[in-house]
Amino acid sequence: MDAVYRHATEDDMQAFADMTVDVGWNYSGIITGIRQCSPNGFFVSEIDGEIVGTLFINNINDDLSMLGLSITKEEHRNKGIQRMMFQRNLAYAGNRNICCYSASKELSKRYATRFGFRHIDPNEIEEIQGVVDHSRLPLGKERSSDGIEILPLNAVPFHTLNKYDEQICNFARPHFLKAWSDYDRAYKFAAVKHENGGNELLKGYVVACPMTMKKEFAITPLYADSEVIAKALVRHLFSVLPDGASVHIETPTSNLPARELFKSYNLVEKFTFIRQYTKQVLPFNTEKVFSAYGVGIMPI
Repeated sequence: MDAVYRHATEDDMQAFADMTVDVGWNYSGIITGIRQCSPNGFFVSEIDGEIVGTLFINNINDDLSMLGLSITKEEHRNKGIQRMMFQRNLAYAGNRNICCYSASKELSKRYATRFGFRHIDPNEIEEIQGVVDHSRLPLGKERSSDGIEILPLNAVPFHTLNKYDEQICNFARPHFLKAWSDYDRAYKFAAVKHENGGNELLKGYVVACPMTMKKEFAITPLYADSEVIAKALVRHLFSVLPDGASVHIETPTSNLPARELFKSYNLVEKFTFIRQYTKQVLPFNTEKVFSAYGVGIMPI
């Protein structure tokens, strides 16, 4: 029987999430947050009522789309299901520049030749993993000499957050960002600098979203103006996450201070991902990207 391709319904989401677990991506928990941000971006293929393929596409704005979560059940691979889903989703994205991630150079070449993802970003993404160890946190209350305070993210006006986010990623995504920053299952904090005269400047923010297991979190994202600010955000976040919790972080390979920061917490680099585009590589300020959004959700 031929595969039927369609939008995923709410009833499909558990099967969609289970397929991410089957391939080791562990997006079961985080998918709830993604769907809240992009409810129309989930697609499935089914055969005889069984979901055998998944794909997610996020039309971020009028110029940019993100394609990810491309999975086919093992027993249904090499039947053209993912090729069909890719082609349909490329049409769904219209004339936008589309970004996707690939997990190997071989897969990257396949995406380039088959689907037109010919523009390769030389700055790769490292998947970093490990566990939160409260014994590695600095003792005592951290004092900031430069007026930085860690606050709940919702203490920052959304227009301030949106402006800061756009300065780093160089494209606007207010709808997604609003839904993501409002996601009530995530840990969310901001680094704010207090200036003379009562002005407050946003200098970084972090979101840790629960994944499959009870004590498993994706840090998506961690943006900070400096290594000092990133350290303060990580220290605060790790102090409130459960001791022994697993964390997943995606760091640009060019951000050496970020990689050293996570190494200091005994976290380990596991995988490398390649970003590629249909039209052009997007310029990002990766010096301020200590952890990107999850692979398959956003370009950065």
